Amino acid sequence: MERIASECRENDGFRREPYEIDISSNQWTDFEILDVPGLVSDEEDSQHRQMIETQTEFYVRDPQFMIVHVKPADLIGENATSTVHLCALFTEVSAPCGTNYLLRHNYKDYTITIQTKFDKFMNDNKNGRSANAGIEELIQKYEPTYFVSMIFDG
Repeated sequence: MERIASECRENDGFRREPYEIDISSNQWTDFEILDVPGLVSDEEDSQHRQMIETQTEFYVRDPQFMIVHVKPADLIGENATSTVHLCALFTEVSAPCGTNYLLRHNYKDYTITIQTKFDKFMNDNKNGRSANAGIEELIQKYEPTYFVSMIFDG
């Protein structure tokens, strides 16, 4: 862990390669989580952004991985930065970061979407009818999808 901490300090808090922890058990299905906050926050440092996109491209192009896409429920899909970036990483003609995996035009079949800030979504709707229509639209667009309200320090 000290080596990882040192590498992060030298790179302004970023690692050049993903750090993988294998947690296995015969009691649950194995899964991996790759958190890419810099990808969706438009990282200004080009080296950091390249590291993030290289790691992300590796995972999203590998057909053995499912994607858990986390986006705010109050943003329509095309306006969510993470949605735009994920679509590009799956479907751009060339792999900008050099992975050898093929395009995944069927990536939506392997994506689960978690819609966050559901409380804000509900507050933005004036009545139940518009809220229900918005929920139905999000379900149709991002099936399977789940809605959550995040309560920090709750």
